[in-house]
Amino acid sequence: MTPEERALARELARCRFIPGSFEKRFARHMATIARDASEPAKPLSAGQARWLRILHHKFRRQIPAHRCGTFCRLEELAGALK
Repeated sequence: MTPEERALARELARCRFIPGSFEKRFARHMATIARDASEPAKPLSAGQARWLRILHHKFRRQIPAHRCGTFCRLEELAGALK
């Protein structure tokens, strides 16, 4: 997991999700991986990295603007979807 992906996962952990949704389970799992310093840094699969960016864009309004930074650009999401 890259430092950018860790930041995305930590920011998603603070968002509110529909109870029992896949998005909530995925975001919490990624946040746990990002928070766990004892585990060696394993790279995310292409699908996991893509889904992490998609969720970050979907829930960007729940993330404070000063934390969102460049991650919320629509161009990055469009590039991740290709």
